[in-house]
Amino acid sequence: MYRWAVRKLTGYVLRRLRDGDAGLLLRLVADDVHFRFLGQHSWAADYHSKQQVRVWLERYLQTGLRLEPQEIVVSGPPWNTRVCTLFADRAERGGEVIYENGGVFFERVVWGRIREHISYEDTQRTQEFDVTLGVADPDSATN
Repeated sequence: MYRWAVRKLTGYVLRRLRDGDAGLLLRLVADDVHFRFLGQHSWAADYHSKQQVRVWLERYLQTGLRLEPQEIVVSGPPWNTRVCTLFADRAERGGEVIYENGGVFFERVVWGRIREHISYEDTQRTQEFDVTLGVADPDSATN
């Protein structure tokens, strides 16, 4: 029952994010979260605070990205829950798709708080998205 509830909550939180609301997600993030988004691009992150994640998510929403979970797998007890989400991500501008990618992210949740997040996706496509957005210096946007 617990894993089912976590899976449903994860889907709901991601739906709210797709609708432009990061508030619920941020309430679930631990103050000292370890948030990583791998790669050499402007989205790359290795953060250790909720505030840094907030800024990253604001940019995510501003660019119109929409993450759609394909599968959510949950394991472990409430004090050490692991959530693995297979996803598709895309952005549109003027009705035209300007970015599509897919990947997986892993989260470790402790008593209802996201303590660790790491995202894996095709970084070449992410770099191409930077070009589309006009980000010349990968370090200029979020790091």
